[in-house]
Amino acid sequence: MKKTGLPGDLNLLGIANHLSALAKKAEDPDLWADECLRQARVLISEEQAFLKRGLPVGGLNFKITQLLREAGLLDDDVALAYFHMSFTLMEDHGSLPVYSDIEKKRDELQKGIDPKNKKEMLTLGKGMIRCYFASFLRYHGEYQAAALVLDDPETFNRRFKEGMLRSWKNSPDVHLDDDFFENVSF
Repeated sequence: MKKTGLPGDLNLLGIANHLSALAKKAEDPDLWADECLRQARVLISEEQAFLKRGLPVGGLNFKITQLLREAGLLDDDVALAYFHMSFTLMEDHGSLPVYSDIEKKRDELQKGIDPKNKKEMLTLGKGMIRCYFASFLRYHGEYQAAALVLDDPETFNRRFKEGMLRSWKNSPDVHLDDDFFENVSF
């Protein structure tokens, strides 16, 4: 007897939905962009309702970012900044799957760390967060971004900074100084 509701079933459904979306995008890019924008508006309304009730919005924020990028309203660097923001809005990072290659990288980070050395512990902490963020990205189908975070954190940090500066440059209550970027960099 086959078990239903297994994680693999959800992955196959996600792959099928993704392939269907790619076909629709190729058939009519303008219609695709309009549909993504329509879906984003629905999710933005839902996100606002969640915020009013004090519910977590990290997952909704992530999907909205993906849709706005697909609609052509966000570039990849701004999307990276929003993906990072979505990750920080999540309440339970422990519920994300940790993929075996990422788990191996995480385990390698812990080797030889002196728990009394603050600099080593800070490096370890940033590395651990980087691994969880990569898992978060991969879980949501952002494979290229996950690879960038894992394999080239310097490029990710630069692109993240550029995206943040472009996105929030006119926000008077957001202070994006060098200290901010040093604290959130991987």
